[in-house]
Amino acid sequence: MPKFVHLKRSAASPFVLGVVFILVLAIVGTLVMFKEPISETLRSGDKVTVHFADKYGIRAHRTDVRMAGVTIGDVTDVRRDGEGGAVATLKVDSDDYDKLRSRPTARVRPVTILGGYYYVELIPGGEPGEFDGEIPEKRTSVPVELDKITRELQPDTLGALQGTVTHLDGALDEEGRTALQDLLDSAPDTLEPSADVLSAAQGRRPETDLTSIVSGLEDTAAALNTPDHQLESILEGLAETSDVLGRRSGDVRQTLDALPATLDSAESGLTRLDTTLEKVKVTAGPARPIAQELDAALEQLDPVLVQARPLVSNLNETLKDVEPMAEDLAPTVDGATTLLDDVRGPVLERVRGPVLDTVRSPWHGEGKYEGGGADFPFYKALAYALSGLAGSISTLDGDGHQFRMAATVGPGSVRGLPVNLEQLFGRLAGIGEEGAR
Repeated sequence: MPKFVHLKRSAASPFVLGVVFILVLAIVGTLVMFKEPISETLRSGDKVTVHFADKYGIRAHRTDVRMAGVTIGDVTDVRRDGEGGAVATLKVDSDDYDKLRSRPTARVRPVTILGGYYYVELIPGGEPGEFDGEIPEKRTSVPVELDKITRELQPDTLGALQGTVTHLDGALDEEGRTALQDLLDSAPDTLEPSADVLSAAQGRRPETDLTSIVSGLEDTAAALNTPDHQLESILEGLAETSDVLGRRSGDVRQTLDALPATLDSAESGLTRLDTTLEKVKVTAGPARPIAQELDAALEQLDPVLVQARPLVSNLNETLKDVEPMAEDLAPTVDGATTLLDDVRGPVLERVRGPVLDTVRSPWHGEGKYEGGGADFPFYKALAYALSGLAGSISTLDGDGHQFRMAATVGPGSVRGLPVNLEQLFGRLAGIGEEGAR
């Protein structure tokens, strides 16, 4: 027969069981007491430091952190700073941390109107960008409770407030209740169109349009607040502009009265300008080849100007020398003007009339010279006669050299001038030869 071995189970003593029970109870109690710190330590998130003007009921591991009414973290630490304020350390979920933008704000808000329990609300703000993790005191606020307000009120104000509360019962008597009931009865008919307005305000895409509008308004407000005191200076400038417009309202009115006529004139001028531009457009086509050739001509003219530069430089000195002569010529010019005025009258009329007619007409003899003459004009006959006269007075000397007499006119023939024209032309010719050399 097989043998069965009987094992005897040792029973734990009551003392050991009591110790184990106490240890388990202590561990469970410790976990319950430090549940929130432990859960905050184990939960992932990013750190945010907020500077408040007052601690105002914020407690570590007891105060929630919310954004748009949704809990996104907890307060992990609160301490006093050296200036009487408070510094709170928050732990915020990583996804919500990225939504705070570059300049978020924070404020302490009560859960109920009576206070007692508070939470920290974070409000995104600023330009889209990376948040440095710290909110200064100027971007934070704390609530003002009703008891603080009443402590600041004057006794007369408190008495008036008590009277208002006392008369509130009278306002809610039978007639007041009837009026309130009538208001509630008519409210659905009034609120129904309001519901349509609110539905329209949501836009065609309710899930994004209203959010986009709010974000745009927030960006606008952030842009206006970014440069310090710039909005204030803009408003001051606008006030000064309005004051100037108010004082010059008469001039503005006259300007507006004359504006229609000015616009009519401008329209007429623009119409004429349009016609002118059309003509210029027509002219510009044929002128384009000329402008292209002008470019080539200017390129060829440039070397000529370079070569003419020394001559122009020397001509400056020549003009300085000629200036005294020109001043001396002024009286001569005046005299010549008088002479020409005298000649311009009957003398020129006689030359233009019978003299030119006689010189241009052919000559035919009359009386005893009848039959003589020629068909060519008189000035040609006179030229032939002078040419024959020059030939008739030519002689030869004993050596056979020809001697000829001729009537000529040169610069030296003009008398009565303050300068000798032959010397002037000779000097100019000498300058030209020197420049050529």
